[in-house]
Amino acid sequence: GFAQINYELNKVDIYGAVELSNKHFYREGLYQTGIFPDNSLGKSEQNNFVNYAVKGGLTYKISGRQYITANASYLTEAPTSRSAFISPRTRNVTVDDMENEIIYTGDLNYFLRFSKIKMRLSYYYTQRNNAIWSRSFYHDEYNSFVNYVMKGVDYLHHGFELGLDANVWKGLSANVVVGMGQHLYNSRPTASVFVDNSAEKIVSDETVYIKNYKIGGMPQSAASFGLKYSGKKYWFAGANVNYFMD
Repeated sequence: GFAQINYELNKVDIYGAVELSNKHFYREGLYQTGIFPDNSLGKSEQNNFVNYAVKGGLTYKISGRQYITANASYLTEAPTSRSAFISPRTRNVTVDDMENEIIYTGDLNYFLRFSKIKMRLSYYYTQRNNAIWSRSFYHDEYNSFVNYVMKGVDYLHHGFELGLDANVWKGLSANVVVGMGQHLYNSRPTASVFVDNSAEKIVSDETVYIKNYKIGGMPQSAASFGLKYSGKKYWFAGANVNYFMD
């Protein structure tokens, strides 16, 4: 269920929204395995989560070509089924005591729109708490394929973004994109490790000291500069240079 209200004035537009939802998921095993005969075949118990969200924002119109927007929201999200099931390939077992994630997020933006230049400057902030981090891999220390689960993982994302597009000369245009961010783990979660082919728990609720470590799999900041020439007979040529940091 979702509801939104909008209120418009000469200089300011305001909106507010609320949402209420229910998410449920389960695993259905189509094959009974020899090592897990009791909890591999058939449907698992259903996992149910009630979620809600509150969002609001405004637009301030400096002029017809310049305006500022601000948005903020508070919401909860259910864990994903991929994270909830410890080894969905083999058995119907989920992480103990699962809870909803709690997310705070917001952004502040400045827009400039003229015939020859367009620009957007933004600051964003997202705090995501109480997430589950679940992976399966071969662990050299334990000499076994393991299921590694962290609970209470908090993430922090914030930074600035700039996008600029301008007509330089006749058919020649330039664009600049810059994103300067900080993406960090923001807690000390607990980890449990299970042997995949026996479900033995070899590590239980051990503290993981990753607070203030950078989140992997992406650059912390990035920049791009490009030039594009558009011909009169609908042809164009362009080039871009990209730079990734941290």
